[in-house]
Amino acid sequence: MPIELKFSYRKRGDGINRWVFWTQHNGDELNQVKSLFPVLRGYEFEPWKQPPVEMQGDSTQPDTNGDSQLNRLTIKNLVELLDVQGTCLIQFWAPIRINSGKTFLTTADQPFAFNGKIHEGLWAYRRVSLLTIASVDSTEIDETKRVHVHGRPARVFRSGMPEFSPHVRYYYMDEYPLRNFAMCLGVGSYWTLPVFESSGDRCIGVLEYAFEANVGLDLYSTLDRLINNHRILKTMGLALIPSWLACSQEIQEVWEQELAKVKEALEVTCKTHRLLFAQTWISVLDSSRTQMLITSPPTKYWSEEITSLEFLAVSDLHHVRIGQGLVGKVLSSKGSCFCRDITQLSIDFYPFVPIARCAGFTACFAIFVRLNSACHMVLEFFLPNDETLDRNPQFLEQAISHNSRATSELFP
Repeated sequence: MPIELKFSYRKRGDGINRWVFWTQHNGDELNQVKSLFPVLRGYEFEPWKQPPVEMQGDSTQPDTNGDSQLNRLTIKNLVELLDVQGTCLIQFWAPIRINSGKTFLTTADQPFAFNGKIHEGLWAYRRVSLLTIASVDSTEIDETKRVHVHGRPARVFRSGMPEFSPHVRYYYMDEYPLRNFAMCLGVGSYWTLPVFESSGDRCIGVLEYAFEANVGLDLYSTLDRLINNHRILKTMGLALIPSWLACSQEIQEVWEQELAKVKEALEVTCKTHRLLFAQTWISVLDSSRTQMLITSPPTKYWSEEITSLEFLAVSDLHHVRIGQGLVGKVLSSKGSCFCRDITQLSIDFYPFVPIARCAGFTACFAIFVRLNSACHMVLEFFLPNDETLDRNPQFLEQAISHNSRATSELFP
């Protein structure tokens, strides 16, 4: 039986149309979803609460049991006020908990919006999303084991990190089970963003943007809008950007001279070996005193061969935990690491997989650097696909490491 929806419409100051829809009675859609999934039958829904860290298996989340469920009016205001360009669907995945102890994400009973115009394919995608639940519960992550959570929202909720892809085609089916269906419905660019409490430390839901395929997006402009949206959420007691990502500017000011030397070393090394791209990851502590890595925007290098710069911008919005991806492994080992094809890594282990496929990156080399006893970093290099790499990748690794040491006094 169809669920009756209420809606509002307004034309934004920039002339863009925005429609917001919501159910008349809270629980209508959720009860319908409950009837479709055997795993939910016979159980009662409980207010979702953030589980302790040891239960989550995620060291980035503080130990707290506070009730973090958002009310529907807050979500309605959120999807109505968000600053975004292009025709897209905006929807919110909220956590629900059944009394068996399992946690799922659902869009049921959550207000959603269409930006630009009401797109038939995106409306169909919303209906499919409504009939989907995302299991949050999973096991430990490593590069050889894939976490069987149900799709993107659960990954983003667990990790507290966004996912961006210029087009859904850059996902593999096991990473995004709805990929082919989404492409048939005209979905192109796809973004999933964690929503935090105002402190920026606790993820309490996930925002999903599904864009019309034939809309070309200026990523840098869109990221500027993301910063603006973060300011909007702050007025609502929420946040889009984790607190520790704000450390980057402070670190750059403190280590300005050292980072200038690092940038010089990156440029010399990349030009000598014709590398595609290189960037610096700086070690910081999050609110729970857990070590992680964030990028330093001024210390990046890219060659003229790079036509897609999305990877550069997206990496600025990510953090990497110890043991995650090549740079996380290098931070843990205080050594170096090489991977011939990063696009074949698990997306749970390496969240940049879709954007790396778009950029055409494959071979990657990372090396640990110690500025001093207080500041550590990891240099990440993306290598060209040529005969030198195919013939002797170890030789190229050694040459990059040697050249970096020769042009910088920062290495131990």
